[in-house]
Amino acid sequence: MNTHMTLKTLVTLAAAALGAGASALVTDPSYETQPLDTWGNVLGNWIPNTWGAEQGAIVGAMSGVTPAQGVQMLKLDRIAGVSSQAGQVIDLTAYSALIDSGQAVLNLSALFNIEAGFAGAIGGVGVYTFTGPNQWGSHTDYFAGSVTLDGSAPSWQAAQASKTLLAGTRWIVAEVYYVNQTVPQGEFGFVDSVRAEVVPEPATLLALGAGLAAVARRRRLRA
Repeated sequence: MNTHMTLKTLVTLAAAALGAGASALVTDPSYETQPLDTWGNVLGNWIPNTWGAEQGAIVGAMSGVTPAQGVQMLKLDRIAGVSSQAGQVIDLTAYSALIDSGQAVLNLSALFNIEAGFAGAIGGVGVYTFTGPNQWGSHTDYFAGSVTLDGSAPSWQAAQASKTLLAGTRWIVAEVYYVNQTVPQGEFGFVDSVRAEVVPEPATLLALGAGLAAVARRRRLRA
């Protein structure tokens, strides 16, 4: 391994990533501070950092379910079609150097719950990736993960998805959803505590760089 070149690469990536700070990418992850927009408006007009839902509402405790974080949560109603979804447009241009190096992994997770007795409902998270802010004309990838709920209202369950971002990715839509056919007619599911992050974090890159620097120093002393 060429230690000098690897160290130089890591330092470059760390410097680029530092501008993005910590990867708390989701705005209002527990639905406490913003009104809910529509899915069509958020995607159609490419509005970043705003939650949009196909059909739902931001609610407090109801149907025996208490928010997992804060005092509010997202309620997604069963609708016609495959899934009932909500999402948020997120700008990743601050991570462009890290993404284009092939080292950026995007992790998305959320908590899901449903009224007691409705076991088998499937909730999930998905990530749409884009090279530019012009929606489907620049769409490049999609990945997702899901969880099957146990129907115990006090128990929030997590779904997560993770994948290395394709070079050129600059935007994502972070999606939360329920599979409609698994939710009883006229019912709904809840979502809370949505988190998206890009890893490795800048601090991780700097730590790796420091370790390689130490190795390089030891090699020079032995030479």
